[in-house]
Amino acid sequence: CNDILVVLYYAGFLKVDPNNPLWPERDRFLLSKGHAGVGLYAILADLGFFSHNELNTLNQGSFFGEHPHHLVPGIEVVAGSLGHGLPISTGMALADKLDQKDRQTVVMMGDGECYEGSVWEGANFASHHRLDNLCAIIDRNSLITHGSTEDINALEPMIDKWRAFGWDAYEIDAHNIDDLVKFFSSLE
Repeated sequence: CNDILVVLYYAGFLKVDPNNPLWPERDRFLLSKGHAGVGLYAILADLGFFSHNELNTLNQGSFFGEHPHHLVPGIEVVAGSLGHGLPISTGMALADKLDQKDRQTVVMMGDGECYEGSVWEGANFASHHRLDNLCAIIDRNSLITHGSTEDINALEPMIDKWRAFGWDAYEIDAHNIDDLVKFFSSLE
């Protein structure tokens, strides 16, 4: 997921302001797969949301825990309980639609979290409300804690499931920076 984070933040696809992390017009990014938080922390520090020295407090009783915490500048919500990111992001995106705000909400999930019913409820809700200001990214590496997603509880055909819920769904090589830039540019 780090390649995706790099493109989102450094190629300018997310409107953010490190000097004003709560800027009302910012785009929101939710890292639902909270166990990948250390990668997001490094990017936020590099962009100036907080000092690089803060990274030295990771898992040492500070707000910089393994899973992102909303008290860390640049983090929108507490992450960790898989399956919560998409439903939370649908609420944010719907609120922006109702308030006629021109901003995006982007959520990154792990594929193992797609075992959770709340993900599919969120997918259905977003489609029903035509939340075109919401982008859901699934890090489809086919791995969860105990092995392969396909051996434990098969998710394929994953893209067909999302399309059945009414989403425009795409598969791209998330390790190819050029492809990521082209893909996110096509969404603008």
